[in-house]
Amino acid sequence: MASATLPLRLRSNIRDLVTSPTSAVAIRTASLGKTIGYPISLDPEWPILWAALQPYYDDPATFIPGIARVIVSWCDVFTAWLEAEENEDGVERLLEEMNPVVKVVVEVLTTGTRPSTAWLPGKQLFVIGLPKAVLPPAGTIHAGLSSDFLSLFAPLSSSSLDAPVSTIASEDPEWADVSIEPQNRTPAALPRQSIAAQESASDRLPDLALIPRPEELLRRPPYWLLVSQDMDNRVVIQGSHAPSLECMEAYLKRWCRGNPHRVDRPPVVEVKMEQSAFGVGLMNDTLVLQGQAGKVSVMLVLVFIESVLEYAPVLETSTAGRVWEFKRVKGFK
Repeated sequence: MASATLPLRLRSNIRDLVTSPTSAVAIRTASLGKTIGYPISLDPEWPILWAALQPYYDDPATFIPGIARVIVSWCDVFTAWLEAEENEDGVERLLEEMNPVVKVVVEVLTTGTRPSTAWLPGKQLFVIGLPKAVLPPAGTIHAGLSSDFLSLFAPLSSSSLDAPVSTIASEDPEWADVSIEPQNRTPAALPRQSIAAQESASDRLPDLALIPRPEELLRRPPYWLLVSQDMDNRVVIQGSHAPSLECMEAYLKRWCRGNPHRVDRPPVVEVKMEQSAFGVGLMNDTLVLQGQAGKVSVMLVLVFIESVLEYAPVLETSTAGRVWEFKRVKGFK
């Protein structure tokens, strides 16, 4: 719904990039409708979206193209989900719950930094949520929406990697998938897998088709963390358990000091999460601490891993004080 209250440039972009029969949005929604067997009803409330998201777009010319990219990505991810054989049960359930017209609503999220989606069976519609933030790269958008579709009919649990960030879809707290009890106890050092344990393992390679996706595989303990300091101003933490990394990221960002020598006081250490190259959905596996004004000490990271996350050090892997390996055998609730 393009309103006359919108700037002329936005109305022009809506016409060219969304409603035009030759636009990518129109082509993708039509193709999705053919795949699912029902027409797609999509009519965003553009004035409401613009009023809520305008502060996050320095250049208004990028507003409609950005949302159009999200919708196109949503259509592509939805189509791939429908066509995947392993989703046959979920597709059947969705078709049973659907009306003859697939209604799609675009809303503004209250939390989260990436677009998300959810199916609301009570209202029989899909929600595409847009964050109150600059849109992430296309790869992150696609992976994040893929994660949402993978858990479309899965019950929300504390072990979920990516719970929906829309308040319409879920009321889960932000860190529900990390249960941490701050107790003062020192975890014991863990040895590497024993020879006896290796000898009791299967002597056959598993069937590739039966191996879970990386997202599922990494949810299971044991969890691993590998900390390395390759330069004085850089610390890299690689982890198999994404919520552990996300918890650490939030903590470090909260307590990082600002640079007193600059008026805008940016953090003296940039804390940046990096996405995994593997899997279908959105999955983070590396946290990078990059010093902006001098050296970065690894001490707080090591203490946090042992005393808060309660990982145990694997002593055999220490390399001249520059690499530290940790393992946790008990899963988080």
